Amino acid sequence: MTPRTRRAISLAVLLVGFTTLAGCSSPPPEEPPILLPPVAWEDGIAPSSPLESDPIVQAARTATAADAYSWNSGNFDFAQLNQSWQTDDIEWNYRGYIQQTGPRFSFIFPGPPAWTPLSIDANPNGDSPTWIILRICGNSADWIAREDKPTTTGLFDRATATTGFISITDNEDGTYTVVDRDYGSGGPEGAFGSGEPCDGSTIPVGRYRITPPFPRLPVTKAQKPPRYLDTAD
Repeated sequence: MTPRTRRAISLAVLLVGFTTLAGCSSPPPEEPPILLPPVAWEDGIAPSSPLESDPIVQAARTATAADAYSWNSGNFDFAQLNQSWQTDDIEWNYRGYIQQTGPRFSFIFPGPPAWTPLSIDANPNGDSPTWIILRICGNSADWIAREDKPTTTGLFDRATATTGFISITDNEDGTYTVVDRDYGSGGPEGAFGSGEPCDGSTIPVGRYRITPPFPRLPVTKAQKPPRYLDTAD
C-alpha cells in the first residue's frame, strides 16, 4: 500500500466518522420549568371559578402567565412557554420585543393577563375534535403598561370588562397548546361572542409583587431568544 493510498483511506474513514456524528447529533435538551414571579391579588379576589380546576383552564393560566413573563424578562425559551404556545407565536412576540426603540413602543405587563373562565366549548364547529374554545371575561384595554403613559396604562377596570376567548388545541397527550386569544379587548363583537359586556366583579387581577422594570432602550436582543430561531438572519 502506497503512502498516497493510506492517506486516502484515512481521509475516507475520517469523513465517515464526521458524517456518523452529524447524523447522530441530538437537539439541545428542553429547558426546565422556571419559577414564575408571584402575584398579589387586587381587591383580594383570587381565581375562584368552579372551572379553575379544569386542566384546560389550568393550561390556559400557565400559558398566559408564561406569555407575560417572557415579554417582561426577554426570556423566550423556558418550559412553560415552549410547551403551551405555538412556535410562530413565540417568534412573533420575540420579534416585537427586539424592536422596542423608544418609550412609545416600550411596555411591560404589570401581571399576567387578567380573566375569569366562563365556559369551555370543545369542538365548536363540529368537525375539529382537538379544538377547544375557552370563553372568558376580561379587560385588556389598558392593562399593558406603557413607559410613556405611566398614569393611564397598567390599569384594570372591572366595570368595562368584556368577553373574550382563548383558542386551544388538545394535543391528546395530556398537554394543550394556545393558538389564539382575545383577553377582552373591549372592541366590537367578534369571534366566539367576544366583545360583549360581562360581569368583571370576580375577575382575579394579579399584579407582580415586584414590578418589572421597563427595558433599557433601544432593545436589539433578548436575554434568551427562541431555541429554534436562527438569530443570524
